[in-house]
Amino acid sequence: MYDLIAGLRIVEVSAFVAAPFAPLTLSQLGADVIRIDPEGGGIDYRRRPLSDDQTSLYWAGLNKGKRSVALDLRSADGQEKVDQPGIGKHLSAGSPINFVGEKRQPVRPAVQVGQDTHAVLRNVSSGRFGSSMLPE
Repeated sequence: MYDLIAGLRIVEVSAFVAAPFAPLTLSQLGADVIRIDPEGGGIDYRRRPLSDDQTSLYWAGLNKGKRSVALDLRSADGQEKVDQPGIGKHLSAGSPINFVGEKRQPVRPAVQVGQDTHAVLRNVSSGRFGSSMLPE
């Protein structure tokens, strides 16, 4: 691991290869990556191949070096937790905050974090056929 981009905090809400791979690379360059997963694990949490103890090798490989928190961002409770000092303030903690995800909607509630902390917010989206999201 390097410290080329130390101080940069990435909040990741993602699944499958492209979205988790980008923050993995940034983590290896020194960024602090915090992954938000749904309670019970992400969609690819049990994806094969599995180790002898049933841990997904895929999951472990794409998420090494990241911290994580389990939140249901679609629920009102999960959205409120993002704004609580123990979670939301810790996610930004005065440093630039960047969201990486495959869908824009689940990330939107977390954008409120930046209003009190003067964080820099970015939303990155990827898809195999390009983005169909138009600017608002």
